[in-house]
Amino acid sequence: MASAENVTRYHALDSWRGICACMVALFHFDVISHLSFLPLTRHAYLFVDFFFVLSGFVIASNYRSRLADGFGTGRFLVLRLGRIYPLHLVTLLLFIPIDAAKDGIRPNLLQAIVTNVLLLQGLGINPQNWLNFASWSISTEFAAYAIFAVVVSRIGPAIWPWLLPIMVGPAVLATISPDGMNATYDYGLVRCLYGFALGVVCFDLRERFPVLRARLGPSGETWLEAASVMLVVFYVSVAGSNVILQVASPMVFTLVVLVFAREAGAVSRRLTAPSMLMIGTLTYSIYMLHPLVRAVVRAILMVVERLGHMELFVSYALSSGHEPTKVVSLNGSLWLGDLLQIAMLLSTGAAVGCNLSLRGRARAELGQAPDGSAQGCRSAQRAAGLRHLTWQDRALGYSRQSAACLDQFHGPLVERDEGIGSKPVALVSDDTIGEITPGIKERQSGLGCGPVNNRIGGID
Repeated sequence: MASAENVTRYHALDSWRGICACMVALFHFDVISHLSFLPLTRHAYLFVDFFFVLSGFVIASNYRSRLADGFGTGRFLVLRLGRIYPLHLVTLLLFIPIDAAKDGIRPNLLQAIVTNVLLLQGLGINPQNWLNFASWSISTEFAAYAIFAVVVSRIGPAIWPWLLPIMVGPAVLATISPDGMNATYDYGLVRCLYGFALGVVCFDLRERFPVLRARLGPSGETWLEAASVMLVVFYVSVAGSNVILQVASPMVFTLVVLVFAREAGAVSRRLTAPSMLMIGTLTYSIYMLHPLVRAVVRAILMVVERLGHMELFVSYALSSGHEPTKVVSLNGSLWLGDLLQIAMLLSTGAAVGCNLSLRGRARAELGQAPDGSAQGCRSAQRAAGLRHLTWQDRALGYSRQSAACLDQFHGPLVERDEGIGSKPVALVSDDTIGEITPGIKERQSGLGCGPVNNRIGGID
């Protein structure tokens, strides 16, 4: 087994994931504010495709050669399931009473529970998003894992099988998908495979052509990274109103992955600061828990609205081209809306911290390190000299010196080479998202899954 010290990690890309997760959370909070009216926020649902591309890149870098060399498909899928399922199950159990209280116990609730338990909710089986509306991408992500494992195990590390979803996906999303690139529960698998395949091809090209890894020098790399950031900001800001631009967004994100995988410029250095590394590490938890924070805040505001005889919700379309939905409006004040969105984002961080603390404490009490060894997490911290450091130094130490201990949070920054070969594995934290993340049509008007448009609504 390769040690954490011998593993190369894409720290900058991990931080990119964290930033994208926060943008998606702001998008989903549905609050009338300056932040919500920013074009970048209005179209932030496109960042889900960054996660799909990065997931394909990371999985290919870590498992393609290993699966081709005999690493079992079942073993691979069990490892992947262990990364994404525990938190999914927790949020599912929390959303069941929320939806039951809102819409009652109806037949569709049983369908929602069964499909979510079996990770089928994003494969076109359900007529809408139910329960934790963000989890559709977890369903498609796991399906992509299964397809990847079967293809590589049977065909090997060939690139041609991944050209099919890259060619077919954009056509389907642009012409057949009712919501274009904003596909979730219906054409979400097509969307996921399109981005995932681009990530796999991205990794393959990077390995085949050394020029893609060759560095331009500090100033050249900094300019290249800065240009990539500006490209993403500009592209996402304008792409939401044009289906062709939407469909091309995964290709833009592929370029970003290629650039920041080099980690050679000043922007990468900023992204590898301890606070940014910690945000990147917590991406999956932020993604899965922000819908719960949203539901709780909306429930509180509904009670305040009823008891205070005030209007805190209005019908409004925060994104162009979509039907109005029920959004929060604090007396029409955009500044108060900004404060509420920031508070919700911070509350999501607090919820993530509670979740990680509980999991870490449980593992520490069991005296078992996350990699299955007998060494406890506290021992790993002491061995790394991290016990009395500040939280900033601790974050940096966790990500660079004590990856085994950090596994207790929500998944490792690195996957360890489990005895197949001795080549260091290069990747970032890959419990995706979907890592990330849904679009406008998953916006919920009630506590759980209230109606957004004619195609989605609560459990009814």
